[in-house]
Amino acid sequence: MSGGQIELIDLTKEFDEVAVDSVNLQVASGEFFSLLGPSGCGKTTTLRLIAGFEQPTKGTVLLDGGLRNARVDKGEMKRKVGEMLELVGLTAFEKRRPAQLSGGQQQRVALARALVLGPAVLLLDEPLGALERQAAPVAEGTAEGAAGAGPTPTWRTSSGSRT
Repeated sequence: MSGGQIELIDLTKEFDEVAVDSVNLQVASGEFFSLLGPSGCGKTTTLRLIAGFEQPTKGTVLLDGGLRNARVDKGEMKRKVGEMLELVGLTAFEKRRPAQLSGGQQQRVALARALVLGPAVLLLDEPLGALERQAAPVAEGTAEGAAGAGPTPTWRTSSGSRT
């Protein structure tokens, strides 16, 4: 996996008031990075700017790489799905429908779905919020482990502790 560097240059977003104010930041490819701060300080807006869901009022977002779509044959797809289920600790639940999974298990499936494409950047907005207390360390380790595997995880939380 190549790419995944995130660079924010004088990034500003204004709505009725300033939500993000002249942020300058560099996150190296594969580095685990967290945005931490109180509610309403611009964490989610910053992630939305990085993802391209919002346009900056001023400044620049530079991404070296990003999500890509690829056609994969059924055998390769089955192998990748198995790897991702193992990564998030859900191999025993492979045949279950989403409604048969707990909220925390559904959130881990969402993480696996995001990772299966091999993204260069992985944006996580309060990723542990809906997880059961005992599952949060598993998901946190999965996201951190994914950093070594390639994508640059950018984590947004209001809590000083990720769990």
